[in-house]
Amino acid sequence: MVQLIDATQYADQYQGTFEIPDIEELRQIKKNWVLKVCDGSERFWTQVTEIEFDEDNIYDSKVTAVIDNHLYYEKDYDYGTIIEYKLKNIYAVKNPTQERYNALREMNLTNEQILHLLIYHRRCMV
Repeated sequence: MVQLIDATQYADQYQGTFEIPDIEELRQIKKNWVLKVCDGSERFWTQVTEIEFDEDNIYDSKVTAVIDNHLYYEKDYDYGTIIEYKLKNIYAVKNPTQERYNALREMNLTNEQILHLLIYHRRCMV
């Protein structure tokens, strides 16, 4: 099992210099979103394969994800390993759809063109 650092503790300890995603952003996380975590020696990205929200405490919600980048230090886990953790372990969040939208906007595409591309991409993924 991968032991991860509790990012909420760092946010409390280093207020003003260390930020984590807010609760509303955490509530929006879905399958395929990319989340950054830390095991104490390095931070790395994971892609969500499943999320089970805990309505009593959002930070205790369970995430199942696959490590989404190669790790610098040699460990029992690396790119492609499936791990489980809680939302309290998250340092950063990437919404892939929003990232694609932003990239397409930078290409000066209209909202209608972007919508068609995103719908087409989603159909291809199913």
